[in-house]
Amino acid sequence: LMSHKGSLDQATVLEIAEDVEIDIEKLKADMNAPEVDVLIRRHHELADRLGVTGTPAFVIGEELVPGAIDAETMKAKIKQARQS
Repeated sequence: LMSHKGSLDQATVLEIAEDVEIDIEKLKADMNAPEVDVLIRRHHELADRLGVTGTPAFVIGEELVPGAIDAETMKAKIKQARQS
């Protein structure tokens, strides 16, 4: 899914899942499970409280880092957070 270019509608997700031999019927059941909706809603609420407006976003220590960062920057921020 992460390497897919373009939109990820349900049909595309299921096609990719089938290509990597995921049990499609179980995936469909899991996607529609009420506990998944609860978890997604909780994560959206947390993102709203943190001020996350897009992806990717990282919380490193006490810092919200919006957008993509390279590995070296991430390592430096983690090191800095651990020293705080």
